[in-house]
Amino acid sequence: MKTIKFLKDNRIQIGKRVFRPYCISDLPTNFSCIGFERDDNGDITRYGVAEWFGYKGFTYIPEN
Repeated sequence: MKTIKFLKDNRIQIGKRVFRPYCISDLPTNFSCIGFERDDNGDITRYGVAEWFGYKGFTYIPEN
């Protein structure tokens, strides 16, 4: 089982990944879509956020 570490600013670290919290009104525009932007051929040029979890009123999205 991976350990959960609580960091400053409500960030959470699970294993080696750090997750940033968002309120529902502050979610990024590319939230919950796989291909956020596409070029003329239909190929994905910018990926959206397809991985997240909810905990204690926040939506946590992994930081890059």
